Amino acid sequence: MNLQKRIFLFASLFFLTVFSIQAQSFDKLTQIIETPEITNGQAAYFVAAYKGIVSERASEQEAFDALKAQNYFTDKDKVSDKIMLKNLCSLFAKTLELKGGMMYSITKKSPRYAYREFVARGYISSRTNSNQKVSGVDAIGLFNSLTGN
Repeated sequence: MNLQKRIFLFASLFFLTVFSIQAQSFDKLTQIIETPEITNGQAAYFVAAYKGIVSERASEQEAFDALKAQNYFTDKDKVSDKIMLKNLCSLFAKTLELKGGMMYSITKKSPRYAYREFVARGYISSRTNSNQKVSGVDAIGLFNSLTGN
């Protein structure tokens, strides 16, 4: 096989691999967006892939376990549990290393005060319930507002 054919073959395989990895990532992101109430596992996958803690090919369980090992989740949290708004706020605050107010710091970055911090900053309406479940669209929207995207 001549050099040109080898280069073309290598380039083709490279681009096929890259596009298949991105397609899987887009599929998972689309699934999260379409979910009316996301789970801890879906939120963990989104955050862990964003931070590069796990690959985009990782499962939700792998992402959840990786974040749980870093104290993003408690021992009583389960991968399949629907995530509450206050817990999502806590997850995003830890992910983006947001500095909070005095109560947020004193309570060791508790979900309740992460939620209250987001309300105070105007990311979330004060009329929302901190215990409500979160849709995929709302979760991605909140994250985008935090990152300025």
